Amino acid sequence: MRALVAALGSVSLLCFAFLTACSDDPPPAAPPADAGPDGPPPLDEEASKFVTDFCALSQRCCAPLTGAGNKCITTVGALGRGRNFDAAKAKACLDMLTEAVKNPTYCGSGPESLVCAGVFKSPTPKGPGESCSSSTECAGAGDAEGLCVGGTCRQVKRGVEGDACVGTRHKGRTIAPETVPDGASSLCFVSDDLHCDSATAKCVKRGAVGAACTPTPEGSECTDSAWCNPATNQCAARAALGATCTDLAECPLNAYCTSDASGSGVCKPAVQEEGSCPRRDECDRSASLICDPNFTRCVADTSVYDTTCSGAAAFDL
Repeated sequence: MRALVAALGSVSLLCFAFLTACSDDPPPAAPPADAGPDGPPPLDEEASKFVTDFCALSQRCCAPLTGAGNKCITTVGALGRGRNFDAAKAKACLDMLTEAVKNPTYCGSGPESLVCAGVFKSPTPKGPGESCSSSTECAGAGDAEGLCVGGTCRQVKRGVEGDACVGTRHKGRTIAPETVPDGASSLCFVSDDLHCDSATAKCVKRGAVGAACTPTPEGSECTDSAWCNPATNQCAARAALGATCTDLAECPLNAYCTSDASGSGVCKPAVQEEGSCPRRDECDRSASLICDPNFTRCVADTSVYDTTCSGAAAFDL
């Protein structure tokens, strides 16, 4: 009996070995040696220190956000994994951010530089004209950073008046026109008093009072002291505090219009953080405040703070 069991066991092992050897299914592939079980390799010590330093500077932008926690560390850390790290651009990024965060409005406006976009790049970056989903995929060249604009890699530099443009940089976001002309390589910064004109696809000065304009969602077409009147398509002077108004846009950025159902009102000083906003439009736009509809109080515009907290604004994500 024991001999029979042993014989059957030997046959079973032989069959198992035969089936394994002859199976059409290939054996499971081993993960790449440097990938680890969860994907790309972790950051090296130098890159990890950069992420820690970057996020320490961005931390105050995370404070007003519910549940932000380690959002910056998580986002920027994931951004860097499996990508090349440029130490020189990392230093330039931290130097820029160290100065930028001294501005009280930084969290609501974002960095006014493209340098951080070159810190982490794909080991096989794409050239201009290739499709992309992130600026980390796009190769830079010289003083031009590789950015993903409208789903296409472009090598972009800070624009000056008259440059063919890929978009407008405003409050930490790149706002691209519907059609970006071939060969365009400049980004127009609102902080330089420029915007990308949709009619000419060139960086032009933001309009002074009397200049022609086309209203845009971001409101960058006229200088801060003016607004684009849709009735005339001209930049009109903003009303002074205490002056009559019919629309919020007519008042200074740090004011609101007390217009009622009849359309008449006056420009009054905007409400500051934690102040009451029963009308929902009284909060200080110049400080990136919005009205929390649940508690009718002025709070930080978290849609802007989120990009500065997470690093998305700096890395042009």
